[in-house]
Amino acid sequence: MNLYKFFFFNTVEIIQIYMAPEMLAALLGNQTRAVYNYNVDIYSFGIMCFEIWVDLARFYNDQGIVDYNIITTTLEKGPEALKNVILKAIRKDPKQRTKSFNEIVTDLHQLEISLMQQQKK
Repeated sequence: MNLYKFFFFNTVEIIQIYMAPEMLAALLGNQTRAVYNYNVDIYSFGIMCFEIWVDLARFYNDQGIVDYNIITTTLEKGPEALKNVILKAIRKDPKQRTKSFNEIVTDLHQLEISLMQQQKK
C-alpha cells in the first residue's frame, strides 16, 4: 500500500477548497506528474483571507469547488484594497495571480493605510 497516496487522497476531501485550480485539475484528472509552484500557496492564502474576513465557510459548490460568484459578490461590500488582495491572490490562471508574498505584504500595507485614512474621516 502506498501510504503517501492513501494519506494524500483521503486528506484531499478536507483541503480541496483551498487547492488552486491547477492542483485540483491535476488531482481530478489523475495526473501523476503535475507542474505547479509556490503560487498555489498564494491562492490558498487568498481563500483563507476571504474566509476569515467574511466568516463564511460555504463559498464553494457541492463538489467542493470554489464559487467565484459568491466571493466577488461578497467582496463588493468591503474595502477596495482588501478586495484587490483577495481577488489577485485567487485568480484561476496562475500566471495572472499575485507573484509573491512580498507583493501581498505590500498590498496589505496599502490596505492598512487606506483603513487608517478612512478612520480619520
